[in-house]
Amino acid sequence: MVRQVVELVEIAAHISGDTYTIFLPSAIGSGNPVIIKNLASGTIVVSGINTDTIDGILTKELTSYGSLTIIDAAIGKWEII
Repeated sequence: MVRQVVELVEIAAHISGDTYTIFLPSAIGSGNPVIIKNLASGTIVVSGINTDTIDGILTKELTSYGSLTIIDAAIGKWEII
């Protein structure tokens, strides 16, 4: 049996009333998941590096108390799961 070891990255941000951008590392197809949670009333913009996309778009916004779980699916591609 072969097991793939993945590294889970969890990001919790507390941004009150402002907009904050989080840049993801380059997507390389590692299969590693990332969980991002907005813990306040501000907006978090999640962005890939360069032309990396998140389900085909360049950025994803998380409003108050929103969360996003993504996986490094392929070179240049993050996918929402």
